[in-house]
Amino acid sequence: MAYIARLKEELPKIIVYALLGAAVRIFSDALHLSGYYDSLGALAASSSHPLSGIITALITGVFLYPYYQVYLL
Repeated sequence: MAYIARLKEELPKIIVYALLGAAVRIFSDALHLSGYYDSLGALAASSSHPLSGIITALITGVFLYPYYQVYLL
């Protein structure tokens, strides 16, 4: 329960890290750089707590879902 209270405090940072991961992924695709740069936000978030990194990775996936829909065609 203590982590849920802490999570509410860290939620704005988690959202920013997730947006960072999505932005870096789109930027690296635009420059045709190979690598898994969408995990950069999760790596930054996991420095505070591993669960924050997992939540950030999930949110980044949600942000990038419309972006990846183009490739399914």
